[in-house]
Amino acid sequence: MKEEAPQFVKVIAFVLVVIFVFLCILLFRQFQHAKRMHEIDSYKILIDNVRHKDPLTVSDVPIIQSWMTFAYIDTIFNIPPAYLQNTLVITDSHYPRISLGRYAKSQHVSEASVVGTVKKVVTDYLTSTTALSTSTSSSFPNY
Repeated sequence: MKEEAPQFVKVIAFVLVVIFVFLCILLFRQFQHAKRMHEIDSYKILIDNVRHKDPLTVSDVPIIQSWMTFAYIDTIFNIPPAYLQNTLVITDSHYPRISLGRYAKSQHVSEASVVGTVKKVVTDYLTSTTALSTSTSSSFPNY
């Protein structure tokens, strides 16, 4: 009878460990789902804020995040569709429908570096187009 008790305890311990692992996996999946839902909600809020408004400006560049696709960034900042691809020399076949985060992962670089680079390129583009439109409009006299 004494041998059965330790065997019974081992079986119960094994079952409890399996249940614990299963619950941890389930909890992790729920966390991932909640994280994706938060990103989607942020995306929806941003779209609602941008809809029916003028394109975003240089002061809005900090909103660029890793979940955004290149196409989305082109749209909200009114950037020509191939500009980011040509400037950043992107050859990924999923461009422009790939998020910055997925692109970073496919290139084996950090999301932060890709987001930072895109922010700089967008800032440079918006600054140059703003300067160009300002200098063009000021160079012609009003009659």
